[in-house]
Amino acid sequence: DPDKLRAVQKYPVPTKLKAVRTFLGLTSYYRRYIKNYATIAEPLTELTRNSESKSFQWTEECQQAFSTLRQRLIEAPIVVYPRFDQPFILQLDASDVGISVILAQKLSDDDNITREHVIDYASRTLSAAERKYNATERECLAIIYGCNYYRPYLEGTRFTAITDHKALKWLHSTKDLNTRLARWAIQIAAYDMDIQHRPGSENGPPDALSR
Repeated sequence: DPDKLRAVQKYPVPTKLKAVRTFLGLTSYYRRYIKNYATIAEPLTELTRNSESKSFQWTEECQQAFSTLRQRLIEAPIVVYPRFDQPFILQLDASDVGISVILAQKLSDDDNITREHVIDYASRTLSAAERKYNATERECLAIIYGCNYYRPYLEGTRFTAITDHKALKWLHSTKDLNTRLARWAIQIAAYDMDIQHRPGSENGPPDALSR
C-alpha cells in the first residue's frame, strides 16, 4: 500500500552533501534488491567524489536518480507482504529532530538465501518539547511510536527491536528511571520483545529516515 510508505515517498530532496550521503546510505542498504543500483545512483555518487574541491550542484540527473531510487525503495521485492508465521523485526532510530521505525522480516528469497525485507516504513519529526529529551528518552520514544504504530503486527507475538543505542538494553533491567522513562518502560513491558543493539554504522535505513 503506497499510502503506508509515505515516510519514503516524502523523503526530502537533499540540499547538502551530508544529506546526499545519508540518502545513499539508506538506498545502499537495500541495493541488492534494486536493479542497476550503481548506474541509477551514479549522479548522486559523483556528487560525493572529491567533494572538497567542487561546489554542491544539484542537476537534473541528480534529481532523476533521487526520484528513481526513492520510488524503487517502495516497490517489490524490497517491500513485501507480512508473513504472520515468521517473527517481525522492528528497526528504530532517533535523531535530534525525528524518530523512525522500519517493520521488517527475514524471509527466504528465490535463491533460498534468507534476507531482511521491509514490510513498512514510518517516521515523524519531534516536537519542540521532545527535542529536549536525552538520547535514551528519544530512543524509548521511538520504541513506543513503533509499537503503537505496528500494534496489529506486534501485539501478542515475540519480535526483535533493533536499536543503535545501548542504553535501551539497560532499560529492561534498571530500576533507576525518571518518571517519563518509568512510564514508557511499563508500556514496553507489555510487549514480548528482544532488544538488540546494532551500531549506528550498520543501522542505515531507520537512521536515514529519522534525519
